[in-house]
Amino acid sequence: MLKRFFVDGIIDGQMMKHPRQKLFETLSQNFNVKVLAIIFIKGTVEDEELSLDNIEHDIMRENWDEPRVHYAVNCASYGCPNLALEPFTGKKLEAQLEKAAKDYVNHPRGVSFDGNKLTISKIYDWYGKDFGATKAAQLKSIAKHADPDLADKLKAHSGRVSYEYDWSLNDTANGPDGS
Repeated sequence: MLKRFFVDGIIDGQMMKHPRQKLFETLSQNFNVKVLAIIFIKGTVEDEELSLDNIEHDIMRENWDEPRVHYAVNCASYGCPNLALEPFTGKKLEAQLEKAAKDYVNHPRGVSFDGNKLTISKIYDWYGKDFGATKAAQLKSIAKHADPDLADKLKAHSGRVSYEYDWSLNDTANGPDGS
C-alpha cells in the first residue's frame, strides 16, 4: 500500500504544488530538470517534508528490492523511461511495471546495439547495483525485459558497454512507444 502511495504521488504530481508539465517546461528551458526538481520540489507527508529525491531514493529504492522502480519513477527527461499515460495503481502495478520495463529496454533510449557496440542508458550506470552486482548480472537483469533477439544479444555480449542519456524534455505526445 505504501509503495503504491508513493508511486501514485510522484506520477500524479500530488507532491508538487504546480502542474507538472508547466513546471518542467519552465525549468527545462535553462536548467537540468532532475537536479532542480530534486532540490526545490518538496511536499509534506505525515508531517515529514520530503523531496522527490527522498521518496525515490530513501524510501522506494531503500525499502523495496525492485529495480523496475526506475522504469516507473523518472525525471521527465527524454532519456528516462516513457511517461506514464495513466496512474500506477495497486491492482495493475505488477503489469504496469513490467510494461514500463519492457517498453524502455526495447527502445534505443534504453538499450541499443550498433554492430557489436552496446550502448545502454546512463540509468544503468547511475543505479547499476539495483540491477545487479556485476556488469554481467546487470545485463542479465535488463535482458529479462528484452524482446528475444535483443535478449540473446545482451546475454552474448562480453565487450565494452557505453552509456548515453538525453536530458531534453520528454513528452507523452511522443506516444506510448516513446518515439
